[in-house]
Amino acid sequence: MRRLAIFSLTAAALLAAPTVALACFCGGLANPCRYLWGYDGQTPVVFEGTVESIEQRAVEDVIDLDGTSGSIDYFMNEVRFRDVRHLLGESTTVVLTGTDGGNCGHERFRVGRRFVVHALPDRHGLTTGTCSFTAPVEEASEVLDYIASLSRPSPGARIDGKTVLARREHVGLPSSTSTPLAGVRVTLDGPEQRSAVSGVDGSYTFDGLTPGVYQVSVASGRRDVFREMWQQDVRLANAHACATPHTTFYVDGVIEGTVNDADGRPVTGAAVSLRAADIAGQEQVAYDSARSDGAGHFRFRILGEGAYVVGLNLESGATDDSAYALTIATDGSGAPTIVELAEGGHVNLAPIVARLPALTTVTGRLMLPDGRPVPGANVRASAAGENHRRFGKSVEVTTDAEGRFLFSLGQQQPYRFSISVDAGTAELDTTVTLNIALTLRPRR
Repeated sequence: MRRLAIFSLTAAALLAAPTVALACFCGGLANPCRYLWGYDGQTPVVFEGTVESIEQRAVEDVIDLDGTSGSIDYFMNEVRFRDVRHLLGESTTVVLTGTDGGNCGHERFRVGRRFVVHALPDRHGLTTGTCSFTAPVEEASEVLDYIASLSRPSPGARIDGKTVLARREHVGLPSSTSTPLAGVRVTLDGPEQRSAVSGVDGSYTFDGLTPGVYQVSVASGRRDVFREMWQQDVRLANAHACATPHTTFYVDGVIEGTVNDADGRPVTGAAVSLRAADIAGQEQVAYDSARSDGAGHFRFRILGEGAYVVGLNLESGATDDSAYALTIATDGSGAPTIVELAEGGHVNLAPIVARLPALTTVTGRLMLPDGRPVPGANVRASAAGENHRRFGKSVEVTTDAEGRFLFSLGQQQPYRFSISVDAGTAELDTTVTLNIALTLRPRR
């Protein structure tokens, strides 16, 4: 591949996005009475049996992509059992499961081994997988004990939940730890109406309930937390069923402000970005994004304690619907405003001024190392921000017979240039793409 020479700009290759591996993950299931009754009213099937055979079976699913129907074919494992003892639900000796952990398949089935199987109805039949109680019989005592209890009288169904308080430690990410939140009022509405207040450990309990569908409502009178009202529908299938709705409240740190134009009028629809103040050495920077409303107002909430900066188009530069020059809120001297936010604090920023950048002409010439021009090449200029993986508005031109190109671009706006040359142009063997970056400033 030949290298291309291009006027006096520095080449800066974009970093490739990391490859993400996806897999099914279940963090474990709680007490069987909370999860054994299926989802959306489905009745589960539970039985004990010895695996007789495992064979692959082709299945087909209908999919809809952008209004166009299609189908996808894949394989599942059909597992047959012998010496079956039915425990709950309909009788069966066959279940389907995924072929690997990546599609939630239960990978532990082995011919000759005895299992307790927990399955749910699916369009292809009864299915089980990683996210179920299916396990070798010697590991399934909790499920077996619970099913045995179903033959005994029950004091009624049960709802026991917990309210917790979490703190965001990073922009865009909730804390992985939380603490109990006491004093939250919980209201139950359904076949029975009840109320309770969460205790010092954040927990609450409703015992002896009549089966049916309940609405659990959780409200906090605190103004320093976010989630003023939360509701969830809970289905208690029978007198032995129970449910555990957990509610997470967040410490509600708030940063808000307005976006005005140079004349002090509110700007609608400006892309406002927030990030941590110190991003030195970070390969990937996390941003929160907001849009100014009809009054020019924006708000970021559920923020953790820390130092932040706010600006316009920080992440990806100017866009079609936010065509303003990249602007970091400053303290009046030109330095970025560092917003020090205390836990649960509330900061109102001075107005951010949005300016449409003045245009300037950028010209260049694309040539081979031997001095020959490269005509017909595609040159793209994309508005860029602090995030080198995100781009905003872009324009394209084609080099002329002398390899020259011309853009009219905004001053004080970072850009990244992409130059693509067709494989048949100028005797090049393959497509060549170079990436260069520059920020335009007024000519002095």
